[in-house]
Amino acid sequence: MATREEDVVVPIITNTSPEDTSHSNSSPEMNTELIPAFNPDVSVLHIEAWGIEYSHTRPHVTPFSSGSSGSGFVVMHLDETYIVTNAHVAEAERLTVKFPRGDNTKYEATIISIDSSCDLALLKVDNVAFNERAVPIPLLERSPKIDDCIEVHGFPMGGTTVSKTRGTVSRVENQHNYAHSNIQLPVAQLTAAIAPGNSGGPVICNNMLIGVAFQGIRGVEGSGQIIPVSIVKHFLMHNKMIGDVHHSSFPELNIKTSKLNSLTKTSLGLASTTTGLKVKSVPLLSCSGTLLQENDILTHIDGIQIHDDATVMLEDGMFEPYDVLIKRKHIGDTVSISFIRGNTSHACDITLNKAHGANDLVPLIPNYIQPNFYWDSGLLFQTLTKNFLSSTYSNTAKIKKYRNISRDEDNEEVVFISSIIPKSYAQDADGNNIYNDDAKDYKNMKISHVNGTKIKTLADLIITMQNTTSASIKLTLDDDDADDLEIPKASHLENLMLMREFSIAELCSSSYNRFIREISFADVPEMCLFHNSLTQLEILEEVSPPAPPPTPSDVEADREEIIDGSEPNSPNQVDSEAELDGTHIDHSNVEETGAVVNNTIMTGEQNIMLPASNLFQFQQHLDTHPTTKRSRAGATTIASSSEDKPNTAKKRRFIE
Repeated sequence: MATREEDVVVPIITNTSPEDTSHSNSSPEMNTELIPAFNPDVSVLHIEAWGIEYSHTRPHVTPFSSGSSGSGFVVMHLDETYIVTNAHVAEAERLTVKFPRGDNTKYEATIISIDSSCDLALLKVDNVAFNERAVPIPLLERSPKIDDCIEVHGFPMGGTTVSKTRGTVSRVENQHNYAHSNIQLPVAQLTAAIAPGNSGGPVICNNMLIGVAFQGIRGVEGSGQIIPVSIVKHFLMHNKMIGDVHHSSFPELNIKTSKLNSLTKTSLGLASTTTGLKVKSVPLLSCSGTLLQENDILTHIDGIQIHDDATVMLEDGMFEPYDVLIKRKHIGDTVSISFIRGNTSHACDITLNKAHGANDLVPLIPNYIQPNFYWDSGLLFQTLTKNFLSSTYSNTAKIKKYRNISRDEDNEEVVFISSIIPKSYAQDADGNNIYNDDAKDYKNMKISHVNGTKIKTLADLIITMQNTTSASIKLTLDDDDADDLEIPKASHLENLMLMREFSIAELCSSSYNRFIREISFADVPEMCLFHNSLTQLEILEEVSPPAPPPTPSDVEADREEIIDGSEPNSPNQVDSEAELDGTHIDHSNVEETGAVVNNTIMTGEQNIMLPASNLFQFQQHLDTHPTTKRSRAGATTIASSSEDKPNTAKKRRFIE
């Protein structure tokens, strides 16, 4: 760590006892250890983030690019220089950091660890010049206390230079909602303003870190909330033990409890002086396993009495929800539980091997991760997430009931119908609706079975629907008041036509492509595919079923027929000129641009001939062929020649 002439040394403030009610900055005890004065020019960083964000209510549309900025600071961790910021700042594909003054370089930063539960992230810059200049901020030994004098440093909106605001700690909460994760953790409230852009910046007390700026209070000006330094230490310690990039640093007991009252005590035969919680249920994946059972009465946690209102008294005399004692621990720690079963007292030690939210049936995912979805027969199926529930204002009452439920099996998901193509548009070539009139009533309802097969995950639904040989699909809903929904099964061609009509970028999320390719592509009907622009797949006509793979002589004969224009009345051959959506297409240059014609695929420069039945093989070739491009929607498109006409295709309808 570099030493500078302007640095001075000040004493470290040691911890005061919880009973000490005097001003925390008056007459402090002195420590012989000395630290350098805080210098924001070498310890505070401006962070810029770039990436993509997905819509959780319309996951089938092309994600949009996003850019944001925030603040961060330098810490010493595992004897190396690291950067700490907020998780909601660091959740991006690319990050750069820059010092406020003296060095205008934007250094590339790598994400080492992100914990969305406490909204913290750990970054690393592998650059010698950066690490020589950076000065870590030491961490205060104690948590914030009321009346602590603080300084908030960062890069809020309204300018490009580093900002400093002063204030005091006005409130300390042992349990408060974190907006990014919606869980309850300690928070300190300040009289100093925290604005957008301050997120991730250091809050300094006596030249040491006392917290991290992370959220404001809606409707309240000149105030803000910070993550206490105790949570920062917890996060860094967990990263040292676990080392996962995405993780939760906080364990949970994961049991369902209810408060005790006099009637409950009487019915259970408990003494009126007995206090505690009644166990309502123990999820199958709970870390307590079979140690706890329904109707057990929890009386103590680590020797601390549990009161009837589900609180415990902490060292400072404050009463807080009992799970605050669980969140103080690390994953892998043990907790001692005292409980009454029947008329007998028991005690057990439970290993906290489950992270907070790990068993949630409805997870919270980062916005840069593509939501899981699948389109089929005019219906959009999704995996329910907390992001979806907080992103939509439509009727979600039918699926909100799953929000706080724990999974009974690993990888269990809530699969539901999230969108339905409007009836007047969802018709096949004969004018028949591809779903029944009542489908709209099943929006936002959980699917339990498809054609009698139980659906536990979205992958189960995709495989079942791809493998079905029946002309219709029967969907059973997880609702006793809802009748089964039976819809005609759309062919792959009909699904592609719907994708084109409604500007659907992908048939499913990328993580499920393997199911679509392995199951359906070999059975896709033969099609003539052309492109009238670089962004839209046009379907001209469906032709005969695939023929056996051609021999070299057959391929050459077919090629001569196509290029010479012979047998113009062949049912498998398109005319040399055609129009689609008002766009004139010249097929005479098919050898240069490539096409699927007469059960073969022709690609420009190499004149490679492939069986048209193997669309996946064609896709692989297009991915590497020099005359192909990829559209914004993610679909492969064939590069047009310089003589192509401008695109005049009609506008696409969008799903409402």
